[in-house]
Amino acid sequence: MSRVASNPILLPDGVEVKIEGKRVTASGKMGELSYEVHELVRLVDEEGGITFTPEDESKEAKALSGTMRALLYNMLVGVSEGFQKKLELQGVGYRAQAKGNQVSLQLGFSHPVDYELPEGISTEINQFGMPLSQGNRVTLALARGLMARPRLLLIDEALANFDKSTQIAFFENFPKISEMKTVLMATHDMRLTAEFEQIIVLDKGAVVGQGTHDELLKSCPLYKDLWTMDQKLSGI
Repeated sequence: MSRVASNPILLPDGVEVKIEGKRVTASGKMGELSYEVHELVRLVDEEGGITFTPEDESKEAKALSGTMRALLYNMLVGVSEGFQKKLELQGVGYRAQAKGNQVSLQLGFSHPVDYELPEGISTEINQFGMPLSQGNRVTLALARGLMARPRLLLIDEALANFDKSTQIAFFENFPKISEMKTVLMATHDMRLTAEFEQIIVLDKGAVVGQGTHDELLKSCPLYKDLWTMDQKLSGI
């Protein structure tokens, strides 16, 4: 028996499933879908969810039980959320524009390519193509700020949105980033605090310490505790 088929399917909120013999019908806010379960597969509807089991021990029946489960699962997604496909245009001057029930594509030809959307299909076109993740947006914002060659650079919890590799690159390039400018950074990450000339420690909105890294290790218990905890967690 397929391992996948043995896993029960739980109904999403707002979805109703009707079983009439081998015919299964699912309905939700996005519409209604139905299909016939193969004769070699038994459909079991219990309180713990809907499961599929083979009618016999043949390889075909075992394989079909997993297929039937996948079909129902996809139906539930379709009637509850709908399906989407993302397309990214890559090319100089390539762009897309939505016009009613049409998508107009500029793909390097002398004329645009207009594609009419089938009934029930909608489209959403992002200004910059594929949406950027939060980490990518922060990276882009930081790059824009550095390109302006500012005298004062404000950074607010940037590291929290970076993945591991970007964090490492940020640490390695921080001396260059901070060169010939004042950097004011708000952060809960202790890994960079030792690089700053002045550190202000806040606790519940109140200043509880101010000074260099070495000074705060001696004079500010909160800073020392946070630094010690960070060193233990980072394995240093």
